[in-house]
Amino acid sequence: MYNFSKAIQMPDGSLLRIEQMARVSLYDNGVGVLDDRGRMINWIECTDVDKRNAIAAILLDVMNSPRRAKQPDWRFLHDAEAAPQAPVPAETPMHALVPPRRQLSADAREASSSPLASVQASPMTSTSAPKD
Repeated sequence: MYNFSKAIQMPDGSLLRIEQMARVSLYDNGVGVLDDRGRMINWIECTDVDKRNAIAAILLDVMNSPRRAKQPDWRFLHDAEAAPQAPVPAETPMHALVPPRRQLSADAREASSSPLASVQASPMTSTSAPKD
């Protein structure tokens, strides 16, 4: 028997299996839950930025620790008060540690694609012996 939840109830009352959830995407008018093929499997309509961030934090917490998942409390979506604060991650996520790729300028791209780029870039030095 399982002692953890295999599905969570969404704000609209539908049930969503945790194993189907692969990605959470924030949009201007709501939060989308996508499966591993990129298909939208659930949509939560919300225009408030703080509430959208709280929804995403709840769903990501469920996805990252499915065996400890509890039924989310969606009451804050219907309350006039502000959304609860999103939990602060204990560790820095790996994608935050990897620096973004730099875009090379057109000149740098041409220079790096040329096979003689390293030869052309280095100045020629004289190999003759110094005069006494």
